[in-house]
Amino acid sequence: MKQPANTKQNIYYEGKTQEELVNQCFDFSKSAVPSYISDEKLNSARIMILIPSLLTFFAALSILDTVRLFLYFTDWGMHITNISIILTILASSSDKCKSSLRFREFSGYLTELALISQFIIITIYWTTIHIKVIEYTEELAKTDPNHAYYYYQLMIYKHFLPGLCALLNVIISEIIFVPYHLKYMIVYGMVYCLVNYTCTKILGGPLYHFLTWEDYWSIVICVGITIPNALVYYVFCKIIRFLRLKPLNIDKID
Repeated sequence: MKQPANTKQNIYYEGKTQEELVNQCFDFSKSAVPSYISDEKLNSARIMILIPSLLTFFAALSILDTVRLFLYFTDWGMHITNISIILTILASSSDKCKSSLRFREFSGYLTELALISQFIIITIYWTTIHIKVIEYTEELAKTDPNHAYYYYQLMIYKHFLPGLCALLNVIISEIIFVPYHLKYMIVYGMVYCLVNYTCTKILGGPLYHFLTWEDYWSIVICVGITIPNALVYYVFCKIIRFLRLKPLNIDKID
């Protein structure tokens, strides 16, 4: 394979081919913890990791309105977690997927996004939203105690299990987070903010109590969430690179 052209995007590669970079950063056929999980058992472990998150999705499907599963950031994160684990399974089991550099890099990007989005979801939910869920379920219990109970339990599982599954998949997978994917995560956040704004205006009320879109504070809050989490992602890149001991030149963000 020829070396990449000397473009702005390829400054990141610093002489490496795309194949070399993807092989170093996104080799999903190798276990990152071979002392505990062999390469042969890696996909079996991923399937076991996937099951709790999938069960959470099906529980949400049975308890909540279907349309809600496409409006909230929590549900976006749950879907991405499930899809990312499925893609890592394919990236290590299907010859066609293993030979596709784009497929493996995309699988790696979704795996990164799953973990970081779950970090955001868990942090915001347990510090800001959970108290509102308690108030809502207490009020709901007065008229429908059974639904209130199952709704509350679902909120607990939905804001814990997918995050745990995303973390475990990263732990067992031979993946190195790359800083230049940060720009795509910022775009993802901007897209959700646009969806949130649109849904708020169409439905006539906010999806989240702190994002009313009635004044500039909603924009400030979105920026206030995005910047710290961009820093968190960059720290994750450094930590995972250090722990995996990969000699990569991946410090440059385009």
